[in-house]
Amino acid sequence: IMKQKFGLSLAEAKKLKILSIEQYINHISQNALKFQNSDYNKADEDRTIQEILDDSITHIQANVLEQDPASSSSHEAFAQLRRAFFAMLFIEVLIFLIVNIIDIINNNVDPDNADELINYRKVLPKTKPLLASVLLAFACMVTGQILLFRESARTLISNCRDHNKQNISFMTSLDSYKSNQNTLPILALLEPREECKRLANENITDEITQLNEYVADSNEIAFEIQGMKLRLYADGYQAIETTFDNNTGNLLLFILIMNVSALVALSIFLQYDSEDIG
Repeated sequence: IMKQKFGLSLAEAKKLKILSIEQYINHISQNALKFQNSDYNKADEDRTIQEILDDSITHIQANVLEQDPASSSSHEAFAQLRRAFFAMLFIEVLIFLIVNIIDIINNNVDPDNADELINYRKVLPKTKPLLASVLLAFACMVTGQILLFRESARTLISNCRDHNKQNISFMTSLDSYKSNQNTLPILALLEPREECKRLANENITDEITQLNEYVADSNEIAFEIQGMKLRLYADGYQAIETTFDNNTGNLLLFILIMNVSALVALSIFLQYDSEDIG
Protein backbone atom coordinates (compact mmCIF):
# COMPACT_ATOMS: atom_id res chain seq x y z
CA ILE A 1 0.00 0.00 0.00
CA MET A 2 2.72 2.49 0.98
CA LYS A 3 4.78 1.70 -2.12
CA GLN A 4 1.77 2.10 -4.39
CA LYS A 5 0.50 5.35 -2.90
CA PHE A 6 3.71 7.15 -1.92
CA GLY A 7 6.49 5.44 -3.86
CA LEU A 8 8.32 4.22 -0.73
CA SER A 9 7.60 0.88 0.90
CA LEU A 10 7.98 0.30 4.63
CA ALA A 11 10.89 -2.06 3.99
CA GLU A 12 12.66 0.65 2.01
CA ALA A 13 11.87 3.20 4.70
CA LYS A 14 13.40 0.94 7.34
CA LYS A 15 16.63 0.76 5.35
CA LEU A 16 16.65 4.57 5.39
CA LYS A 17 16.25 4.42 9.21
CA ILE A 18 12.76 5.91 9.05
CA LEU A 19 11.10 4.57 12.19
CA SER A 20 7.94 6.64 12.68
CA ILE A 21 5.00 7.81 10.60
CA GLU A 22 6.11 11.43 11.07
CA GLN A 23 9.57 10.68 9.68
CA TYR A 24 7.96 8.84 6.77
CA ILE A 25 5.69 11.80 5.92
CA ASN A 26 8.57 14.27 6.20
CA HIS A 27 10.66 12.14 3.90
CA ILE A 28 8.06 11.76 1.16
CA SER A 29 7.14 15.45 1.36
CA GLN A 30 10.76 16.58 1.11
CA ASN A 31 11.40 14.29 -1.85
CA ALA A 32 8.18 15.21 -3.65
CA LEU A 33 7.05 11.57 -3.80
CA LYS A 34 3.50 12.48 -2.89
CA PHE A 35 3.18 16.24 -2.58
CA GLN A 36 3.96 18.51 -5.49
CA ASN A 37 4.01 21.89 -3.74
CA SER A 38 6.17 23.34 -1.01
CA ASP A 39 3.21 24.58 1.03
CA TYR A 40 2.94 21.36 3.00
CA ASN A 41 1.44 22.12 6.40
CA LYS A 42 -0.12 20.44 9.44
CA ALA A 43 -3.48 20.03 7.71
CA ASP A 44 -1.77 18.13 4.89
CA GLU A 45 0.00 15.96 7.44
CA ASP A 46 -3.22 15.15 9.31
CA ARG A 47 -4.99 14.35 6.05
CA THR A 48 -2.14 12.09 4.94
CA ILE A 49 -2.05 10.25 8.25
CA GLN A 50 -5.80 9.66 8.08
CA GLU A 51 -5.47 8.45 4.50
CA ILE A 52 -2.80 5.97 5.55
CA LEU A 53 -4.94 4.76 8.44
CA ASP A 54 -8.02 4.31 6.25
CA ASP A 55 -6.07 2.46 3.60
CA SER A 56 -4.48 0.19 6.21
CA ILE A 57 -7.83 -0.67 7.78
CA THR A 58 -9.29 -1.36 4.33
CA HIS A 59 -6.37 -3.66 3.57
CA ILE A 60 -6.81 -5.55 6.86
CA GLN A 61 -10.52 -6.01 6.26
CA ALA A 62 -10.07 -7.12 2.65
CA ASN A 63 -7.05 -9.39 3.06
CA VAL A 64 -7.18 -10.60 6.64
CA LEU A 65 -10.70 -10.61 8.04
CA GLU A 66 -12.35 -12.06 4.93
CA GLN A 67 -10.01 -15.04 4.70
CA ASP A 68 -11.70 -18.43 5.09
CA PRO A 69 -11.02 -20.04 8.48
CA ALA A 70 -9.13 -23.30 8.75
CA SER A 71 -11.14 -26.42 8.08
CA SER A 72 -10.30 -27.86 11.50
CA SER A 73 -9.30 -26.26 14.77
CA SER A 74 -6.70 -27.29 17.29
CA HIS A 75 -9.56 -28.35 19.59
CA GLU A 76 -10.84 -30.79 16.96
CA ALA A 77 -7.33 -32.16 16.50
CA PHE A 78 -7.07 -32.56 20.27
CA ALA A 79 -10.39 -34.43 20.33
CA GLN A 80 -9.11 -36.82 17.66
CA LEU A 81 -5.88 -37.31 19.59
CA ARG A 82 -7.88 -38.01 22.74
CA ARG A 83 -9.91 -40.72 21.03
CA ALA A 84 -6.77 -42.36 19.69
CA PHE A 85 -5.16 -42.10 23.13
CA PHE A 86 -8.04 -43.86 24.88
CA ALA A 87 -8.08 -46.62 22.24
CA MET A 88 -4.35 -47.24 22.72
CA LEU A 89 -4.69 -47.05 26.50
CA PHE A 90 -7.44 -49.68 26.42
CA ILE A 91 -5.26 -52.01 24.33
CA GLU A 92 -2.26 -51.45 26.60
CA VAL A 93 -4.26 -52.17 29.78
CA LEU A 94 -5.81 -55.25 28.18
CA ILE A 95 -2.43 -56.68 27.18
CA PHE A 96 -0.95 -55.83 30.59
CA LEU A 97 -3.76 -57.63 32.41
CA ILE A 98 -3.67 -60.71 30.16
CA VAL A 99 0.10 -61.14 30.44
CA ASN A 100 0.25 -60.60 34.18
CA ILE A 101 -2.81 -62.71 35.00
CA ILE A 102 -1.22 -65.59 33.11
CA ASP A 103 2.03 -65.00 35.01
CA ILE A 104 0.23 -64.96 38.38
CA ILE A 105 -1.72 -68.13 37.55
CA ASN A 106 1.45 -69.95 36.46
CA ASN A 107 3.30 -68.92 39.61
CA ASN A 108 0.38 -70.01 41.78
CA VAL A 109 0.88 -73.66 40.86
CA ASP A 110 1.41 -75.67 44.05
CA PRO A 111 4.67 -77.62 43.73
CA ASP A 112 3.36 -80.25 46.17
CA ASN A 113 0.43 -81.02 43.86
CA ALA A 114 2.08 -81.63 40.52
CA ASP A 115 -1.11 -82.94 38.96
CA GLU A 116 -2.97 -79.74 39.81
CA LEU A 117 -1.65 -77.19 37.33
CA ILE A 118 -3.60 -74.22 38.71
CA ASN A 119 -4.58 -73.77 42.30
CA TYR A 120 -7.71 -71.64 42.47
CA ARG A 121 -8.51 -72.43 46.09
CA LYS A 122 -5.58 -70.70 47.74
CA VAL A 123 -2.90 -68.17 46.97
CA LEU A 124 0.64 -69.38 47.51
CA PRO A 125 2.97 -67.24 49.68
CA LYS A 126 5.20 -66.35 46.73
CA THR A 127 2.21 -65.26 44.63
CA LYS A 128 1.12 -62.59 47.10
CA PRO A 129 4.16 -60.30 46.61
CA LEU A 130 3.95 -60.94 42.85
CA LEU A 131 0.32 -59.86 42.89
CA ALA A 132 1.24 -56.75 44.91
CA SER A 133 4.05 -55.97 42.46
CA VAL A 134 1.70 -56.29 39.49
CA LEU A 135 -0.90 -54.02 41.09
CA LEU A 136 1.71 -51.39 41.92
CA ALA A 137 3.15 -51.60 38.40
CA PHE A 138 -0.38 -51.22 37.05
CA ALA A 139 -0.84 -48.07 39.15
CA CYS A 140 2.45 -46.69 37.77
CA MET A 141 1.41 -47.45 34.19
CA VAL A 142 -2.00 -45.82 34.54
CA THR A 143 -0.52 -42.76 36.25
CA GLY A 144 2.08 -42.45 33.49
CA GLN A 145 -0.66 -42.53 30.88
CA ILE A 146 -2.55 -39.86 32.81
CA LEU A 147 0.58 -37.69 32.71
CA LEU A 148 0.89 -38.28 28.97
CA PHE A 149 -2.73 -37.27 28.45
CA ARG A 150 -2.29 -34.18 30.60
CA GLU A 151 0.69 -33.14 28.50
CA SER A 152 -1.49 -33.31 25.39
CA ALA A 153 -4.03 -31.14 27.22
CA ARG A 154 -1.23 -28.75 28.14
CA THR A 155 -0.46 -28.45 24.42
CA LEU A 156 -4.02 -27.24 23.83
CA ILE A 157 -3.69 -24.70 26.65
CA SER A 158 -0.36 -23.49 25.23
CA ASN A 159 -2.01 -23.10 21.84
CA CYS A 160 -4.79 -20.99 23.38
CA ARG A 161 -2.23 -18.92 25.27
CA ASP A 162 -0.16 -18.30 22.12
CA HIS A 163 -3.30 -17.28 20.23
CA ASN A 164 -4.15 -14.85 23.03
CA LYS A 165 -0.62 -13.40 22.85
CA GLN A 166 -1.10 -12.82 19.13
CA ASN A 167 -4.35 -10.99 19.82
CA ILE A 168 -2.64 -8.78 22.40
CA SER A 169 0.19 -8.04 19.99
CA PHE A 170 -2.27 -7.24 17.22
CA MET A 171 -4.17 -4.90 19.51
CA THR A 172 -0.92 -3.06 20.19
CA SER A 173 -0.44 -2.59 16.46
CA LEU A 174 -3.97 -1.17 16.25
CA ASP A 175 -3.26 1.47 18.88
CA SER A 176 -2.91 4.19 16.23
CA TYR A 177 -6.36 3.35 14.86
CA LYS A 178 -8.41 3.88 18.03
CA SER A 179 -10.31 6.84 16.61
CA ASN A 180 -11.21 5.05 13.38
CA GLN A 181 -14.71 3.54 13.43
CA ASN A 182 -13.66 0.87 10.94
CA THR A 183 -11.51 -0.80 13.61
CA LEU A 184 -14.52 -1.95 15.64
CA PRO A 185 -15.27 -4.98 13.40
CA ILE A 186 -11.60 -5.96 13.71
CA LEU A 187 -11.66 -5.46 17.47
CA ALA A 188 -14.68 -7.73 17.81
CA LEU A 189 -12.71 -10.58 16.24
CA LEU A 190 -9.91 -10.42 18.82
CA GLU A 191 -11.59 -13.02 21.00
CA PRO A 192 -10.31 -16.45 22.05
CA ARG A 193 -11.88 -19.45 20.39
CA GLU A 194 -14.82 -21.00 22.23
CA GLU A 195 -12.82 -23.99 23.46
CA CYS A 196 -10.16 -21.61 24.81
CA LYS A 197 -12.82 -19.54 26.57
CA ARG A 198 -14.11 -22.66 28.29
CA LEU A 199 -10.61 -23.52 29.50
CA ALA A 200 -9.93 -20.13 31.05
CA ASN A 201 -13.37 -19.07 32.23
CA GLU A 202 -13.23 -21.25 35.34
CA ASN A 203 -10.91 -18.69 36.93
CA ILE A 204 -12.13 -15.44 35.39
CA THR A 205 -15.85 -15.96 34.74
CA ASP A 206 -17.11 -13.06 36.86
CA GLU A 207 -14.65 -10.50 35.50
CA ILE A 208 -15.26 -11.47 31.86
CA THR A 209 -19.03 -11.34 32.38
CA GLN A 210 -18.82 -7.82 33.81
CA LEU A 211 -16.69 -6.62 30.89
CA ASN A 212 -19.04 -8.21 28.34
CA GLU A 213 -21.99 -6.39 29.90
CA TYR A 214 -20.27 -3.00 29.83
CA VAL A 215 -21.43 -0.76 26.97
CA ALA A 216 -18.56 1.27 25.51
CA ASP A 217 -19.50 4.79 24.41
CA SER A 218 -16.32 5.40 22.40
CA ASN A 219 -13.67 3.56 20.42
CA GLU A 220 -11.09 4.24 23.11
CA ILE A 221 -13.24 2.60 25.80
CA ALA A 222 -13.89 -0.38 23.50
CA PHE A 223 -10.13 -0.80 23.09
CA GLU A 224 -9.59 -0.64 26.85
CA ILE A 225 -12.30 -3.23 27.52
CA GLN A 226 -10.94 -5.63 24.91
CA GLY A 227 -7.41 -5.19 26.26
CA MET A 228 -8.57 -5.98 29.79
CA LYS A 229 -10.38 -9.10 28.58
CA LEU A 230 -7.30 -10.38 26.77
CA ARG A 231 -5.15 -9.77 29.86
CA LEU A 232 -7.71 -11.65 31.99
CA TYR A 233 -7.58 -14.59 29.61
CA ALA A 234 -3.79 -14.53 29.81
CA ASP A 235 -4.03 -14.70 33.62
CA GLY A 236 -6.53 -17.55 33.34
CA TYR A 237 -4.23 -19.61 31.11
CA GLN A 238 -1.32 -18.91 33.44
CA ALA A 239 -3.33 -20.13 36.44
CA ILE A 240 -4.28 -23.33 34.61
CA GLU A 241 -0.67 -24.05 33.65
CA THR A 242 0.45 -23.43 37.24
CA THR A 243 -2.13 -25.95 38.46
CA PHE A 244 -0.91 -28.40 35.84
CA ASP A 245 2.67 -27.99 37.03
CA ASN A 246 1.73 -28.63 40.66
CA ASN A 247 -0.35 -31.70 39.82
CA THR A 248 2.35 -33.06 37.53
CA GLY A 249 4.88 -32.84 40.35
CA ASN A 250 2.56 -34.75 42.68
CA LEU A 251 1.88 -37.44 40.08
CA LEU A 252 5.59 -37.88 39.36
CA LEU A 253 6.23 -38.33 43.09
CA PHE A 254 3.41 -40.88 43.23
CA ILE A 255 4.94 -42.82 40.31
CA LEU A 256 8.32 -42.85 42.04
CA ILE A 257 6.83 -44.23 45.27
CA MET A 258 4.75 -46.86 43.43
CA ASN A 259 7.72 -47.90 41.30
CA VAL A 260 9.99 -48.40 44.32
CA SER A 261 7.22 -50.30 46.12
CA ALA A 262 6.69 -52.54 43.07
CA LEU A 263 10.41 -53.35 42.94
CA VAL A 264 10.42 -54.21 46.66
CA ALA A 265 7.42 -56.52 46.23
CA LEU A 266 9.04 -58.10 43.18
CA SER A 267 12.26 -58.74 45.11
CA ILE A 268 10.25 -60.54 47.82
CA PHE A 269 8.60 -62.68 45.14
CA LEU A 270 11.98 -63.53 43.63
CA GLN A 271 13.22 -64.60 47.05
CA TYR A 272 10.28 -66.98 47.45
CA ASP A 273 10.69 -68.19 43.87
CA SER A 274 14.40 -68.93 44.36
CA GLU A 275 13.57 -71.06 47.39
CA ASP A 276 11.15 -73.13 45.31
CA ILE A 277 13.77 -73.62 42.64
CA GLY A 278 16.07 -74.94 45.33
